[in-house]
Amino acid sequence: MIIIFLDRIFPIIAMGSLLFALWLRALPAFMIALALITLAVARNMVKMLYRGERVKAILALAIYIVSVVVLFPIFL
Repeated sequence: MIIIFLDRIFPIIAMGSLLFALWLRALPAFMIALALITLAVARNMVKMLYRGERVKAILALAIYIVSVVVLFPIFL
């Protein structure tokens, strides 16, 4: 049950909280959403590295960094 939560439901909650933070334009809500998304991305990257998919893990990290750089200035 916990594995299903972490694999399927947690990323949906993280993205939903990010959209809610964007709708509110609230920096604390954005930071909480960013922390949730960071956990989801880190967990998926560890799974990819464990399976030997190094290129996909690096690509996921690059997309995550670019998205944070693009989204964060909205709140400044």
